[in-house]
Amino acid sequence: MFHEFHDLTTEMKASDRYLRSLSGMHRTLDQKIGNMAVCTEQGVPEQIRVVKNKKRAIKAGRYALLQPISLARTGS
Repeated sequence: MFHEFHDLTTEMKASDRYLRSLSGMHRTLDQKIGNMAVCTEQGVPEQIRVVKNKKRAIKAGRYALLQPISLARTGS
């Protein structure tokens, strides 16, 4: 995900249920995209795009949670 936040993510997931939930949803959507990519049914590319957009939104939410904490800790 965000390599610069790897340690912070691990630490925060231990105590923050919301971040843990977002991480789980992100992982689930990632697996779903992989499974859908194998399928050759018509319309699947559009469905994959929708799921990828949901995954991006979750990633943005995680970043929004982690960035201020990281900045506060580093003093930047």
